[in-house]
Amino acid sequence: LPDIKFIKNWLSVPNEGFIILLDYIKDANTFKIIIWFFYIIVVIPLFEEIYFRGFLQDFIQKIFKRYNFDIIFTALIFSLFHIFSLSNVIFAFIVGLFLSQQRKKNKSINISIWIHCIINFTGLFSGIIFHYLNNKFN
Repeated sequence: LPDIKFIKNWLSVPNEGFIILLDYIKDANTFKIIIWFFYIIVVIPLFEEIYFRGFLQDFIQKIFKRYNFDIIFTALIFSLFHIFSLSNVIFAFIVGLFLSQQRKKNKSINISIWIHCIINFTGLFSGIIFHYLNNKFN
């Protein structure tokens, strides 16, 4: 039989990674926390968007010209890079579809970078709130 704890963790909320990060840095100094937040909110979205919506989507679009296969394939690969939990994979796939569609529609990755930054900020912020409320009432 599968381990119940593994299944529970696999079905965790999409921002579970942010909650784990908060546990990791809770005793860190302010500078380290600021660096982590900058990394999550700015650096990761920038590099992921350049890779997925820049290089990968362009490459796939050159090979497959029909059916928006570039959007679907890029979102699928993007979601597999976020395989921390089932809900996270589903969330990343939906976000990946949206970001890839915006990139194709606007013919630029700028909007997808900004949206990705906002999503990471929102996830981090909700993780902070969840972490605070969970510790406050325990």
